Amino acid sequence: MDLLTLDIFEIHRRTQLSVIDVQNLVRDVIAALNGTIETEQLKSAEERNREFAFLTTGDDKINELLGGGIPTGSLTEVTGERH
Repeated sequence: MDLLTLDIFEIHRRTQLSVIDVQNLVRDVIAALNGTIETEQLKSAEERNREFAFLTTGDDKINELLGGGIPTGSLTEVTGERH
């Protein structure tokens, strides 16, 4: 029940799944709850990856940890200690 009330980034943080995988999961759950999953609607991971846009952080390791970079179309807060 917890997962139904959390946003995508909180699910990502708690499960360590990539943001794209969580977005796909959420879409599939919503479609299943609506009873609208049809064979024509199913897409490969590669097709779904092309639907999402990310901004690069300039660091390959950070991009990988974020599941591709900073996702566009949403508010992203970056925090941490000053060095």
